[in-house]
Amino acid sequence: MSGPTPAAPAAPAPAAQAGANRGHTPPTGPQVVKKVETKVKTSFEDVEGLLNNLLMLTTFTLGFSISFLAAFEYGALAEIDVRYYKLQVELPGEVAKAFPSAPKGKHNIFSPSGTILERGMWATTIMSLSLTIALGSYVSMCASDAREDEKFFKKWYSYFKWIIIFGYFLYFVGYILFYFMLSAAAIGLFPRYCDSKKGGSGSVWLTEKSFTKTAAGEYEIVEGCLTEGIRYPVDAMTLLLNIMMPTIFIAIFLISLWMHRKVKTIRVGGWTPSAPMHGRWK
Repeated sequence: MSGPTPAAPAAPAPAAQAGANRGHTPPTGPQVVKKVETKVKTSFEDVEGLLNNLLMLTTFTLGFSISFLAAFEYGALAEIDVRYYKLQVELPGEVAKAFPSAPKGKHNIFSPSGTILERGMWATTIMSLSLTIALGSYVSMCASDAREDEKFFKKWYSYFKWIIIFGYFLYFVGYILFYFMLSAAAIGLFPRYCDSKKGGSGSVWLTEKSFTKTAAGEYEIVEGCLTEGIRYPVDAMTLLLNIMMPTIFIAIFLISLWMHRKVKTIRVGGWTPSAPMHGRWK
């Protein structure tokens, strides 16, 4: 005769079970701290945007440069040169002070029309080269397998990034010459008053000394102070633009690189993160 069946063990209390579970909770989160240096990853769309931007900038600025050169008539240009010849005869040495690089000897008469043409043609030529580089790079990228093949894109970009940078460099050189052309036009076209005073909102005010009455009863302006008038505001503002624009652009570019390449702290453990794909291959 068998004995009584032993009783089943009692289930643990809920509180005790919860405590045991808390004591043996498996690790579910990152456990290891690791420092990595982030790097800039350039995609197909990034390069396409750079080329589209360069194409747009060179096209617009080149159009302005060509239109500006074609806006002057022969009579107006000849009149500007004659006017400056008279001013230099009446005020010897004034223009030479404003242009320290002026040649010595018999070629001492400043020609605003020739200066406009020289600077304008150089600006047009250099920006045309920049446009050609951007257009050629864009056609090369789109006609190749760079859109579909990431490995080929990396190889293509390793060479063409320097060509694209050179295209932007040419654009900035052409842009600087474009502003030099504008400064020559401002020097040649606008009157040079001596007795003037600046007012509010960028206004300029004159006195009666700036005008004279001819024997025919007509009023004419009295020009002078060529050196001061050429150096400010024309040359001063032109130099400010030509220095500040490339400086601001390069500073923003370097800050962007620094932001991408600084050390970043990540946590890994229990799982291996895979490097994400960027751009078209995501």
